[in-house]
Amino acid sequence: MQFDDWQALDDETVSRLAPDGPGAVQLSRGNRSLVVYPTGKSAMVFYFYASRSVKDALRKLFADELLAPGARGEGPLLFRCCPGGDPARTWLEGLFGDFVEQFGRAPILHPDDDDDDDDRG
Repeated sequence: MQFDDWQALDDETVSRLAPDGPGAVQLSRGNRSLVVYPTGKSAMVFYFYASRSVKDALRKLFADELLAPGARGEGPLLFRCCPGGDPARTWLEGLFGDFVEQFGRAPILHPDDDDDDDDRG
C-alpha cells in the first residue's frame, strides 16, 4: 500500500483529484513545517479513513479549510490518499498507531483532551 502524491487541500483540487470512493487519507502542513509533539516532530496533522468517498469526506471534515486555506491555524494543508477498502483502512490504522507511539499523541487536528497551544511548533 502507498499514498498518492501530496495535493493542496483546496476546493478545486479536492473536486478534481480526490477519489470518489473509499480510501485512507493523511493531511500535512502545506509548508512542511514541523509540529512539536511530546516525543518528536512531524508535519502530519490528521489521518482518517473514508468508507464511501474521500472527496465527500474531505468536503465535510474540512469545509472551513476548503473555503479559506489555513482556517485551522496550521497554514494551508496538503492531503494524500491511498484508495481502497478494508486493506487501506487496516494499513492506516497501523500508521496512526505508529504515529501515536512515535510522537506521544495523535496528530494535532485530532481531538485530544490534553491539547493546548503549547503542542504546536
